[in-house]
Amino acid sequence: MALSEEQIRNIVISIREKLGPDASPDLIKTAATEAIREIDAQKTDSGERADLTNRVVISIFGHNKMGILAGVTAVLAKNQCNIIDISQKIMGDLFTMIMVVDISGSQLDVGGLKNQLNSTANQLGVKIYIQNEAVFTAMDRL
Repeated sequence: MALSEEQIRNIVISIREKLGPDASPDLIKTAATEAIREIDAQKTDSGERADLTNRVVISIFGHNKMGILAGVTAVLAKNQCNIIDISQKIMGDLFTMIMVVDISGSQLDVGGLKNQLNSTANQLGVKIYIQNEAVFTAMDRL
């Protein structure tokens, strides 16, 4: 299964956002190539390609208070997103959480989900970051 033009565009946009405006075109190209290789290398148990373009890493940071987990998971549930893995840690007054989420059941793309999560983040007083899992993995290797 080849990646669509829109999927490749979303990968490049995510990489550019992560690297910042001063990133060279060569560095963006290298990271995008690595992300696409990562997608191609992933296989499901049945031997079919896992579509990592539908998996995102969501990171949440802020002062601990009631309702953070409930607020974030409510947005995901409302949009038919499936939490694949989750890690949460409270250190004193600091709340941190990282989630891997499958968004293939959602009508929203990563940008739409990002907008809804940012609205929730503003209400909760936390920071929420979302990026494609393949981009996250590829950037980690650079």
